[in-house]
Amino acid sequence: MTPEDELRIAEALQVPGHLVAMTGDGVNHSPTLRAADVGVAMGASGTDVALEAADLVLLDDRYATIVAAVELTRVGSDHVNAPPARVSEPVPLAP
Repeated sequence: MTPEDELRIAEALQVPGHLVAMTGDGVNHSPTLRAADVGVAMGASGTDVALEAADLVLLDDRYATIVAAVELTRVGSDHVNAPPARVSEPVPLAP
């Protein structure tokens, strides 16, 4: 796949309501890393150009790290977006 093909795919997927994350490690991936909503560079094997183009750098080059990060983010956002707890009785304030 050419860098132009990657870029066209990323741009085609960027429709309203969708976020696009792309991974890469070389100079040829840098346009796509910049164009994606989240560009993820492989830090252990990536070129300086790819690392600078990315929003996120994986230090261990493992895709499992991306999955773990997304899961942690979802748990965190679930807590932030949860409705406030309701208290059935007034809570006395200390004087």
